Amino acid sequence: MIAASLIVLSVSWVVILISVLFDPPAEVTGKAVAVYSGLGLIVPAISRWSVLRSVDMLGPSIAIPIQQGLRPLLAVSGAILLLGESLDLPRLVGVLAIVAGGWQLSRRPREGEGDKFGAAVVAADGRWALRRGIVFPFIAAIAYAASDLLVRLTVGGDLAEPGFAAMVSTGTGLAAWLLIVGAVRSVRAGVRFGPRAWWLVLAGVLIGFAILAVYNAFRRGEVSVVTPINAVQPLLVLVLSSLFLRDLEQIQPMTVISGVAIVIGVILVSV
Repeated sequence: MIAASLIVLSVSWVVILISVLFDPPAEVTGKAVAVYSGLGLIVPAISRWSVLRSVDMLGPSIAIPIQQGLRPLLAVSGAILLLGESLDLPRLVGVLAIVAGGWQLSRRPREGEGDKFGAAVVAADGRWALRRGIVFPFIAAIAYAASDLLVRLTVGGDLAEPGFAAMVSTGTGLAAWLLIVGAVRSVRAGVRFGPRAWWLVLAGVLIGFAILAVYNAFRRGEVSVVTPINAVQPLLVLVLSSLFLRDLEQIQPMTVISGVAIVIGVILVSV
């Protein structure tokens, strides 16, 4: 997973760099570089580390839904308290619908992979392992929510162009990861590049465009709109899985209900 993160981060940073070279910022300030370098230590550096740790200790069936549900709730709450954004009843219902639907779609069956994690937890005193591991999806959610608020506050406040901000923050996170891999032998020993790593290059390209889109969205839109809409990722994964992984993915009634809830939520948040 570390190797995958390195490939995706590297490629996405190159995509963002190319976009900045084609459309360079009119002005670059030391304050902007410092702010977005610090932001890069939060996301993607700390956030990705927390995600990997949470999946390793809890398994994806527990870790991902916690993070998926907490991020928009924390970001929207922070936007109301710190940025003065408002949230009327329809948008509140929309946010809750997106959170509930995304949480449900992010859940994974415990068969196979879940059993593996479950056996490991039981062998090592399950309740203590769960208590230790539960902090990591919370850290990841807090990091992502804080990043959303800071990007909105700074890019929306015209501290820097969205592309330049994304380039500095993503590059700082990548540099932090490379530094850790280079300095820590145990981490370096776990880096393995498989024969299908080229698929991660494509993923990095898409994520690079996604990061640019999110930064530009925060320049124009409020956190209480952008972050919940950004949280519809599980629905898009479901749609693509049903198209390309029909033999592996089964559509259950609860899956359809969750997808409908997300769609309704996006409509309510966007109006």
